Amino acid sequence: MATNETYRAIADVTRVKMLADTESPLVEVEFLGGLSETQQAAFKGAADRWVQIILGDLPEMRMPGLAAIDDLRVMAGASASTVPQGYSAPPGRW
Repeated sequence: MATNETYRAIADVTRVKMLADTESPLVEVEFLGGLSETQQAAFKGAADRWVQIILGDLPEMRMPGLAAIDDLRVMAGASASTVPQGYSAPPGRW
């Protein structure tokens, strides 16, 4: 199985501790294929912004067949073949 590129945006630890007294939130964007460099850059920019807004720690989540999610994972792709087995997307979105 091919490994997908994953981008990790991590909040500034000092700022988060000051505002929310918790560990630094993490947003992962897993690129599933079919996106241009420009589109990937847009997702990375959004993740960097989200870690400035999400201040608290979100509980870890486990889903069958996927690695544990801590704190937020976005799975980004541009074709029907990029939707993970057993998961669906709204019609016309993939």
